[in-house]
Amino acid sequence: MICPNCQFNIIGNVNYCPNCGSPMSAPVFNMPNPQMRISDEERKKLTFASVKSFFSSPIYIVFILLSAINAVVSICVVAFSKNGFNTVIDKVDFESSGVALGAGFSFFADSMPYVYIVSVLIIIIMTVLRYLIYRSACREDTTTVNYKAINALKWSHWFSFVFDTLYVALVLISFVATEARVDTTELEFRFLIGLLLVIVAIAYALPTLYTVFITRALKNVRNTAKNGVPNSKISVFLIVVLFVISGFSMSSLLSELVAGEFEWSFLVSQAVSIAINVVMAFVVIKYRTLMKSLENIR
Repeated sequence: MICPNCQFNIIGNVNYCPNCGSPMSAPVFNMPNPQMRISDEERKKLTFASVKSFFSSPIYIVFILLSAINAVVSICVVAFSKNGFNTVIDKVDFESSGVALGAGFSFFADSMPYVYIVSVLIIIIMTVLRYLIYRSACREDTTTVNYKAINALKWSHWFSFVFDTLYVALVLISFVATEARVDTTELEFRFLIGLLLVIVAIAYALPTLYTVFITRALKNVRNTAKNGVPNSKISVFLIVVLFVISGFSMSSLLSELVAGEFEWSFLVSQAVSIAINVVMAFVVIKYRTLMKSLENIR
């Protein structure tokens, strides 16, 4: 307890402060002193309880709700798409384009709808995993959160990145193939494909950084939830990348609104994406602050 007069940290129950002599008729309890020594077992219990409290906090609940909305929007885009997959993919006819890339690429082009559907399924799986983490944090019969779900969420981010990148690359390649003139040679077309892949790689620099940082962060969270050892080593660049991605999404959303040529599905998905990234940034900030406060307790 803390002396109300001199703020001296007092161990045990006493009637008078050993530092200033003030009466302790009304003991005042406070957070543990940063220099206070506690046992490893007490530290582990405190860490587990703090992690459970974090994953049942209001800001994490908001994050789960936004993830669920994003999953619903993605499903609606698939189910109620205005053009449908056939016109989006356009069933590229390589012979009429004067390009002979072989049946192998044609197979991948025909597989694009399924690549997109897998991406949507991963979004749904990630939402379910986040809910399972929240549910485990709310249960009183568990000492910590479901760290296996956190580990699965980490790998889900990698799978999402791979399938999203594959889908974007295939859409761009198919677009070039369908727009290519009949007199385009195979060499010229292959050069265009290579150039497009370079553009995709540059455009995906931010998503790549995001995936690397978020998976590392989830690895630290999993270890803390499993071992009870606080770890605040979550890169601040993850927060920066989240805000930068939100800025680009906001710019794209505003440009579409100004142009006046947009689809409501695009507007809703972009708005939800912006909200998710911003809320996720604040979730990371809150978690890092929590871990730093736990690390200061010796």
